[in-house]
Amino acid sequence: MELIAANADIAAARAAFYPKLQLSMNSLLSSPQPGGVAVALAAGLAQPLFQGGRLQGAFDNAVAVNAELAETYRKTVLTAFKEVEDAAATYANSGRRLEALQLATEQAKLALQISRDRYRLGAVDYQALLNAQSSYLNAENSRVQARLEVLLAQVLMYKALGGGWSLADQNTDLADRAPGP
Repeated sequence: MELIAANADIAAARAAFYPKLQLSMNSLLSSPQPGGVAVALAAGLAQPLFQGGRLQGAFDNAVAVNAELAETYRKTVLTAFKEVEDAAATYANSGRRLEALQLATEQAKLALQISRDRYRLGAVDYQALLNAQSSYLNAENSRVQARLEVLLAQVLMYKALGGGWSLADQNTDLADRAPGP
């Protein structure tokens, strides 16, 4: 909106360079001589010429304000594109990481099951079973953390694309979901 107003200011400053011709019935009737009307018209036409650079200064100022607002707008747009691109890359990378960790978790779970079976048969000691269980729990923890990263990346993407979020919205949603007495 400010950029549109700055464009209008440039148009107004440019229009100020042109003379304004104001005729009224009073000015025409009050001057009994045609020369008086001509003098009044000539004074109105010459008025923009003798402003001592004020009109040019106002025009230059309007152009400068417009240029500043245009650069601010460009910067805002570029920042928005960067935020969207960063959020998309983060989302894609976190999704790939989650897929890899899901596979690792499945494999660790399978290794734990095999270790349990081997422990029951007496083929391995209890320490081997605990190591397999520790590996599975670490893999599961990493998978859950990766899932959190994916969800946070989705929020960043949503915000970068212009979605709004506030703590008040979250509190309202939580209050709506809370079970009643």
